[in-house]
Amino acid sequence: MTREFAHGTALFNDQLRRVYDTNLVRFERGFDELTGDLVEAAADELQASLRHRKVLIPDEEAGARVAEDLKERGWRHYTLVTMAYRGPRDRS
Repeated sequence: MTREFAHGTALFNDQLRRVYDTNLVRFERGFDELTGDLVEAAADELQASLRHRKVLIPDEEAGARVAEDLKERGWRHYTLVTMAYRGPRDRS
């Protein structure tokens, strides 16, 4: 299930409520406006029925800025780097 909000989409999986990667708040727009207060408030509201909070901010600058603020509040920060494979397609 998904729920749109002002800055992105919240994802929920009722069958796997304790799995962070299937229950998260993904920020997709308005990166210049993001603050620790805004991100935390959105996570608290959208994930009130869950025991955890997880947010994804794909914008590097906004993510770094918000991470510093949230770390002071006890949040943990992880950076995920992905790369596109540009080699030959030997499998379908």
